[in-house]
Amino acid sequence: MTLGASGLGPALLWLGALIVVVVVAGLVILAIRRRTLGGNDGASPASLMEEMRRLRDSGQMTPEEFEATKRKLVERARAQPPDLAARRSPER
Repeated sequence: MTLGASGLGPALLWLGALIVVVVVAGLVILAIRRRTLGGNDGASPASLMEEMRRLRDSGQMTPEEFEATKRKLVERARAQPPDLAARRSPER
């Protein structure tokens, strides 16, 4: 029984280390996911609309898709708190 007890300490240490590694990996994945899927944080609504116009004019987007996307962008812009919208658009 002494043999089992002496192996328990290092096993618990490794288990703790494994838990820490899994938690840190989860936080890293969460941060990467927020950055990639969190929306277009750096893009202003004007630059998004310009990109949509370019896609429509080049034929990669139908006029109906353009209008639907434009409506969604306008709804999203109206739903944002005013201070967030002000922070996103740089004043020149």
